[in-house]
Amino acid sequence: IRILEDCCRKQEEGSCDSCVEVYLIWQEELDWNEELIKRYLGREALWLYRRFLSLLWIRHFTSDVNDVSSSQKSQSSIQVNVSVFLDKELLLVNSCSEGSDDEFEDFEEQAICSASYMLWLTK
Repeated sequence: IRILEDCCRKQEEGSCDSCVEVYLIWQEELDWNEELIKRYLGREALWLYRRFLSLLWIRHFTSDVNDVSSSQKSQSSIQVNVSVFLDKELLLVNSCSEGSDDEFEDFEEQAICSASYMLWLTK
């Protein structure tokens, strides 16, 4: 979290050399978390970690197209539109919500965790 705060402070000051690196590392972490969620079905801890990653992602790397003050944020090439980020997250939720006719309860737990994450995203 400190790395992100430092990045934001540097971005406000106009010197944001490390922000792109932080952005790429955060993106890698989101991608890795997605792979783990798809591999280890129904693990609530992975979904909770995704919430943490997503919350900080939204706070630090996204911009609202309707936000007038986002003109300063849009100067950075790493800004992502909130709706683009949410669309990607909803694709993950949809892919994890589709159950299988398997005997294991992991698919059911995965659907519950993904539904909970979707409810959290829409708040």
